[in-house]
Amino acid sequence: MRNIKAKLANDRFLIQASIIFFALNIGVAYILYPHWVTFSHLALQAYTLPFFLLAMGITIFLLAHTGRRLKAQELHKAAIAMYTSAICIGLVVLIPYRGSTTQIALHNIAALLFVVFAAAGLAWLGRKLRDVMLGLSAILQIGICILELIFLARFNQHPVYPWVWVVLQLLVTSILLLSLLRIFSTLEKRKA
Repeated sequence: MRNIKAKLANDRFLIQASIIFFALNIGVAYILYPHWVTFSHLALQAYTLPFFLLAMGITIFLLAHTGRRLKAQELHKAAIAMYTSAICIGLVVLIPYRGSTTQIALHNIAALLFVVFAAAGLAWLGRKLRDVMLGLSAILQIGICILELIFLARFNQHPVYPWVWVVLQLLVTSILLLSLLRIFSTLEKRKA
């Protein structure tokens, strides 16, 4: 029991350090290229590409690590959702945000599925662990995705300022990363 609790405390520290490292990479990329609209735009500049790749790598690691820990706690549905979300981030990196309309659409679909699967895992965990904050996080993430889809559908008639996309992406990403931290805090409390 003490070993599991120590592992969860170490995991919480690892998540915190990874979130800080993620924020530093995105911060440096933003300083180098303050005109980005989505994270994917950071991949289009040679001088921001390494920071984009590091940030996406951190996200993949965090989701996969969370999935592994959830699987160990026998929370299999949430673990599968986190693994699938990590795979979608991998697709976001592998399918460049330039080229044909189909290629850009596939990139955007992978980005949307990344959030949807993560939110589904959070919603399931929120219900299973009776954690209202995880449930609210899932609802907020899905709500932001719906808002982005509405903005995209109406873009030709009612264009949105570029900063709106930046704010929405940073918000959904922040909610996800803080939710992963919440998962480990909640699991640690359960084992206390």
